[in-house]
Amino acid sequence: MIGKRGGECAYCHQFFRRLTKEHVVPHCVGGTLTIKVCQDCNNRRQTSLVDPLFVAWRNAHPDLFQQAVDASTDPTQTLRWLQSGQ
Repeated sequence: MIGKRGGECAYCHQFFRRLTKEHVVPHCVGGTLTIKVCQDCNNRRQTSLVDPLFVAWRNAHPDLFQQAVDASTDPTQTLRWLQSGQ
């Protein structure tokens, strides 16, 4: 990280002056845990489980992904999202 607002995108690993908060589990299905990603990666992923850069991140951080799932404020919606495979 290179400061409060800038640093390395968790998905594409490029450095940016500004990063956005990305909900690991989408906020719309109860997600609360966030990571810092660039705007392009955030916009591309949306709520996808299968975005290639998200899949690579998830495979590299299985404990953090599980923590995000466990921290969901809506476990039923989170489970539906996971089962959708999208």
